[in-house]
Amino acid sequence: KINEQLIRSVHLFSTRPVVIVHFGMSIPSEWDPVKFPRLLVMHMAPFPTQHFRRFDLNKYRSLLVARVKTGIQLDSDQFVAPGVDALFQRAREESTASYPLPILPVHFMTNEQLPMYPKDGKPGVTMSGGQAVVFNRFCKKGDCPGVTTRWGHAHPTWTYWALPFLGRWLRRHLRDEILPAVNGEKNTALRVTDIDADEDLLNIGTWEEKGGKQWCKYDVMDPSDFHTLL
Repeated sequence: KINEQLIRSVHLFSTRPVVIVHFGMSIPSEWDPVKFPRLLVMHMAPFPTQHFRRFDLNKYRSLLVARVKTGIQLDSDQFVAPGVDALFQRAREESTASYPLPILPVHFMTNEQLPMYPKDGKPGVTMSGGQAVVFNRFCKKGDCPGVTTRWGHAHPTWTYWALPFLGRWLRRHLRDEILPAVNGEKNTALRVTDIDADEDLLNIGTWEEKGGKQWCKYDVMDPSDFHTLL
């Protein structure tokens, strides 16, 4: 019942509604509209099965259809804490007409510590266990001028200014587009469907569009980490 705890935490610690995009047949009985009056459930069909896409790419679809002016994306195994509403104002101030991108909280690992990062002349590894191509487009022999931020977690804040970015990168994945080579270097061309996870695609999209903003890490890994922060 982790979803219920997320909904409960929003009702305890926030004044905002919680929008859940549901891809199943029927919603759990514990999502009680009387108990949780600020819960808004939207139903969406899953990806067609003819062409495989990882389920987590539905995150892009969810952000697009939520129809909010300012949002904070949460995964179902997360919950919010007191003070969360302060992030909405900061998100509005940072995702603007002059910076129309979502903003990710920074990862606790450095880029070089990530499994996707190539090491000792060997390619990195994807979340699915395959060969990672995430950094190929932006790095050459350990130098990564095209990587404009540290790796970010896929729990972004966004405003309506970022909706074209989200639609653009979802379209590139669904249409199996190829990003052209950088400065004519063949190995820097990138087939977007080779990026198999939402987090990878958010980071690559940010780098490709020269994004430079990210949040300090506010999404802690474990409830016990609250003691350290407090």
